[in-house]
Amino acid sequence: MRYTVADIKLIKKMVNYSNIDDEICLSKSLHKKQPHFCKIIDQVKIDSRCLEAHLFCTLFCSLAIDHAERVTEEDFPSFPEELFHDTAYMVAQKNPKIGKKALAYPDRIKRYILNSLDFDDADADWLKIMISAFLVTIENFSITDYFAR
Repeated sequence: MRYTVADIKLIKKMVNYSNIDDEICLSKSLHKKQPHFCKIIDQVKIDSRCLEAHLFCTLFCSLAIDHAERVTEEDFPSFPEELFHDTAYMVAQKNPKIGKKALAYPDRIKRYILNSLDFDDADADWLKIMISAFLVTIENFSITDYFAR
């Protein structure tokens, strides 16, 4: 599964047009499918200034995994918290091990997703890292590799 610019632009539009019922449904879906990722991102909800960034990340990632499952016709497993932590760390540190496309994700997130949104620098940086880590994790998933572990 690979996310194209068109995919991420479409997902952004879907987030922008979501209503409260969509938000509740998508949040529940992501918490059910990827509870370990949600455990990481839910930590920012403690600060009320981060609620909008958290909501945007939750909705975007929920739609992103739904899109991936439709495209691949696979149900993705719940990935371990360490995988998300490690991926986010490598994205933040711009570690070449993560691959060229993954290294470019934060800039793509900024250009195609956050460009017209009103997040402060700290929230925008957090969103670039967390959304990138989520997309990279999904893109690198292979059902064969996962069950061979």
